[in-house]
Amino acid sequence: MSTLYYEFAWDIARIGALAVKVTDTHTFEVRITTGRYSHSTVATTNSGNSYTKFATTLAAALTAGSTGAGGATTYTVTWTQSTQSYQITSNTTPVTLSFTTVTTAAEGTRMQHILGMTGNRSGGSSYSSQCRPYYSIVPVTAGRSNVDGDYEPDAIAQEQVADDGSAYAIAVSTSPKLQDWQQVGDQNSPSSAYTQAGLGTPVQKPYATSAVPWTWEDAFEHHRNGFDVIDVADSFDRLIVRMRGNKCSFHPQRMGGADYDLWRIPFAVRVLGRS
Repeated sequence: MSTLYYEFAWDIARIGALAVKVTDTHTFEVRITTGRYSHSTVATTNSGNSYTKFATTLAAALTAGSTGAGGATTYTVTWTQSTQSYQITSNTTPVTLSFTTVTTAAEGTRMQHILGMTGNRSGGSSYSSQCRPYYSIVPVTAGRSNVDGDYEPDAIAQEQVADDGSAYAIAVSTSPKLQDWQQVGDQNSPSSAYTQAGLGTPVQKPYATSAVPWTWEDAFEHHRNGFDVIDVADSFDRLIVRMRGNKCSFHPQRMGGADYDLWRIPFAVRVLGRS
């Protein structure tokens, strides 16, 4: 069965810096204070849509931090979309990652959330996410429903008719491409059969869980506060999109009948490109 992923990019200038304190052969603090990032690699779709894969930046910062502290540890960081998980690996054991003893506590909390860590880690040379990282949504249903796209917006051509009946028009040769769809099937409390398979995302914030702490409601609020791109990927297509400014309200709708515990989540986006 294929899986559908929504990965929301983020801008450090908007969400705030990230930090982790590391102890390998030395102790040092890594801070990421600038940049725009995504979990997976996002192709540059057009000017202003360039994002760096976060794993690449974090691995370089960890290795540089160790070197700068007098150590010689090399770090690798990988993001695996199929498991929605980061893995941080060093060539030194043991390594400690602390999110609570950084200089600025909020920076450690943000790093912890992005990496999907539930607390400080110690005793090993490799650590994987313990819960689903922030900025990632995995719905129960792998397909998008009622898809309209790629279509052009209305009013890109205007026609006028003179008194003598002759007509003339003004039109643009190219225009943005739009898509609309509904994501259906998620619950506020996904069943254990889904959560054990890594599927399902609570719809509203009060229903966030320790395993899936970032909800659909969080996703909409995050996106419209900066309009960083969304990577929407399944086995059929991979879209790079932004929600349209007048259509970015979180507006879940209950499905009916026997599916009353399920929700529809409407999307209206501008398509920036495909990867």
